[in-house]
Amino acid sequence: MWRLLLATFCCGDGAHQDLKGKNDVSEELVFRSPEGKILDPDNLYHRVFLPELAKAGIRRIRLHDLRHTFGSLLIQNGASIIYVKDQMGHSSIQVTVDI
Repeated sequence: MWRLLLATFCCGDGAHQDLKGKNDVSEELVFRSPEGKILDPDNLYHRVFLPELAKAGIRRIRLHDLRHTFGSLLIQNGASIIYVKDQMGHSSIQVTVDI
């Protein structure tokens, strides 16, 4: 579900069409170029992400900081640590609680 939302946000309403009927989209690109290829992370960060942060009045952060925010919000909203571990893709619960 999250990948579908992110793909739609990033690439427009038609982005989800290529995901229809797939049960596992873990290998699909969430952020992709208009040609469907992998984006250069530095280019994405400087040309898209930072300007969007500025427009929203949000201080400068790293893209990776969003990952930590996601995990923190899950915990704050009562998600089990096992669920958070799985969502974050951590190898063990210990990794999750150490971060």
